[in-house]
Amino acid sequence: MLATWPKEKLDRLAKNNEWMFRYRFRFTATRVVREKVIDLLNKYDLSDGDVRWLKRSGHLRASRTEMDIDPSRFMPVAGWVQLTVFSLLCTAMIFQIAFSTAPAWKQGLGQMSLALLWFGGAALIYKLYVAPWRTLKASGAIS
Repeated sequence: MLATWPKEKLDRLAKNNEWMFRYRFRFTATRVVREKVIDLLNKYDLSDGDVRWLKRSGHLRASRTEMDIDPSRFMPVAGWVQLTVFSLLCTAMIFQIAFSTAPAWKQGLGQMSLALLWFGGAALIYKLYVAPWRTLKASGAIS
């Protein structure tokens, strides 16, 4: 359905059907809040994934009757700080493995494992803290 039906039909279904809304945006909401989320989606030309990440990151707050956008400037700053500290720790661990006396294959395995951990963790931190702020800024939802 999501791949073949027009967006207008999906929006109507999501407003009226809580299961469709939950399947599409990955959270539940009352009818009033569902309508506000769909209106926000259309007003700022956001994608379903953008709304999901805004909700996960805390920029989109929904109660029983209200839905607010919380454009906290602290979130991207905290994200960059966490990303920097995480990167420094991963770099230090990679150097510790590189200068150890372990066999070369163990060093390579350890460095590859840490590199994969860094890529996954950095992507998650970026998607959770920095990208939602940029999405709101680019869409014009905040100035």
